[in-house]
Amino acid sequence: MKPSTGVGTQGFDNVDGTPSDCDICLDFTLYSDIYGNYTIDMFWTYDSEQLVGNGGSYPADGIGLYFDPDHWDFEVDSLSGTTYTSSNGVVSVEDDSLVEGLPFAVNDASASDSESYYAGLNIVPIGNYSEQQRYVYGEYLHTWSTEYTTYTASVSYPAGIDMTFNTSETVKSEKTTTEGDGDTFMKLNQYQAEAPSSP
Repeated sequence: MKPSTGVGTQGFDNVDGTPSDCDICLDFTLYSDIYGNYTIDMFWTYDSEQLVGNGGSYPADGIGLYFDPDHWDFEVDSLSGTTYTSSNGVVSVEDDSLVEGLPFAVNDASASDSESYYAGLNIVPIGNYSEQQRYVYGEYLHTWSTEYTTYTASVSYPAGIDMTFNTSETVKSEKTTTEGDGDTFMKLNQYQAEAPSSP
């Protein structure tokens, strides 16, 4: 991203849903499988005009994938068994609490417009609730500053992603909960989950 100008809200939110008119083009999906397991998935790309050189800006961006812990639980109690990310060094899990979801850090300074990125959680429904009551949520937090800084990332329900930066400089940020069509919040319930495709 261009630190001097920040992010244009329309571009960041991808109002018309076309890659040429978004800064960060987001897609948020809830998948189901034949075993009753579910996957929260966020997939995104960057507009090349918004990248500085071959990457974005420091500090890292953040992604939150989260849910009401009364409605969902992690498929297994280990990070390696319940999460997955792009295998390119840009996306990493930033917490291991395994309670209400997980935060991911995105090193957008190393990102490229020639690649796609993703982060996901494997979860299972719990409790006596209807499919329409069980929601999952996603957020992308873009940050930019004049200097590199370290950070702490966390996520909680219903607050979402939070990043604390260890610097006296101002870190600007913009959070989006909007995906490609511009008016669909990154909020899906179990009933809206996409079933596996037929062989």
